[in-house]
Amino acid sequence: MTALAPVVAASYVVSNTGTVFLFFYDKQQAVQRKWRVPERTLHCTALAGGWIGGWIAMQKFHHKSRKAEFVLPYALATAVNIVGTATLALFLKRRGINLNTKLSDVGRLLRLS
Repeated sequence: MTALAPVVAASYVVSNTGTVFLFFYDKQQAVQRKWRVPERTLHCTALAGGWIGGWIAMQKFHHKSRKAEFVLPYALATAVNIVGTATLALFLKRRGINLNTKLSDVGRLLRLS
């Protein structure tokens, strides 16, 4: 059975790739003066774990990186994700779950009884 590590890695790859795509798409829309991706949606990508891709995209595409009204909430969303992820990791560690734990064992170890 598969360990938890590949699942966690895949979720980060998907969320960060999607985030980079959204920032790229929004930049292209801005250049063409078309409908834009709402800033709230871009902020939510940081909450969902795509903050690494978001920060890279801001620098690479020169998009939103100097707009304080965007960057500050994005930084806050990034911090919330980091703290939330660390809290979840600590909770799981106390239950005996780590990145090497088999997926089939996670359900048994999470039982709150």
